[in-house]
This record gives sequence, structure tokens and C-alpha cells, in this order.
Amino acid sequence: MLDYLINTPELKLMTCTIQDVQEKIIMSDLPLLIQDKIAKYKHEEDRLQRLAGYFLLQEMITSYQLQHQLNLSHLQLQANHKPYFHYPFHFSIAHAKERIVCLASIKHIVGIDLEYFREIDTTLLDDYLTSEEQQFIHNSTQASRDFLSLWTKKEAIAKASGLGVLCPFQEINVLQNEINFQEKKFVLQEINKDNYLISYAVLAS
Repeated sequence: MLDYLINTPELKLMTCTIQDVQEKIIMSDLPLLIQDKIAKYKHEEDRLQRLAGYFLLQEMITSYQLQHQLNLSHLQLQANHKPYFHYPFHFSIAHAKERIVCLASIKHIVGIDLEYFREIDTTLLDDYLTSEEQQFIHNSTQASRDFLSLWTKKEAIAKASGLGVLCPFQEINVLQNEINFQEKKFVLQEINKDNYLISYAVLAS
């Protein structure tokens, strides 16, 4: 089922699983731009994740009562292939395994990421961390969990800043919930949902 983790006038966060919406989403109902984007993924799970993400996006539009001004056919792609609307409605979508999240705001630029909890070898991942973060992970008694927390926050900033894969992770210290990056202030928050860790970034006004 669809679940609001945040539901305020300024910020909404909705989540679901593929199973929740699989029977409600039909590829042919989507604009050709989105169909072409989804069709490029070889694995069915990847395609279903993205279909579910756009389903949540449409639900978000309705939640903000913008369905008469916006629909998925209005989506355009930036040079980095990030979808956006020519309208003050900002959103970010992420997925891991069967869970999908969508964050939206009519006031703030946002970014979101999630990861499934799992044990990982953090000794191989120092290149993505600042020196202070490396020390934090090396001293941690729950290194995998703490690394995933840092990682999802960095991914959220990468999305909110628009840099995507070009974002210099090793230069962004996310040990605090408010950071300055590229002369902009981002507020970070973290949510646990089942076995997933969700982090989101909001560009402060």
C-alpha cells in the first residue's frame, strides 16, 4: 500500500513496494519520453522500479492538487537526463530492491536516496568519504549501517544539487544535518523504514 512518511504542505514523502502498485501501472499509459527511458533497462526489476516511481510521482501531483496543471506528459529531461517540470514542483525518486520512494515539494529543491540494510566491506570505500568521515566509520561499532547513512545522504545531495554522478562525494562531509556545499545550504534528514534507510536533502531557502 502507499504510505506517507511525511505529509505537510511544504514537503511530502511517499513510499510503496513494487508489489503494492504492480497491477496499477501500465507502460502504455505513460508518455513516450518516459516509455523510451524505461525501455532502455534490460532487467525487469529495473523497469518495474521506475514504473512504480512514476506512479508515485503522479500520486504526488494529485496529492498537491496539481493534476489540472501538471501530468507526466509535461516532464522534460535536463542535459544530465534528470526529469523535471517547467513548474514550481520539485521531486526526487529513488528505489532499492522492491521499495520505491518519492519526495516532492512546491517550495524547495529536494533529493532522496535509500539503501537496503546489509553488511558491506567499508574498508574498500574510503575514496567516497572525507578524512573525518573515514575516522568515524573506522571507529564505528556498526560500520555498515553508518556507511549506508553517509552514502544515502551524499546521494541525496548529489540529486538536490543537480550534479548527479559528477558530485565529489569525497569533498562533502555529511556528519552534520546541515551542510554548506557549492555556496548553498542543505538540510539532511534520515528515516528508517522496515529494513531500509532513507535519507533526503532539502535546499534551504
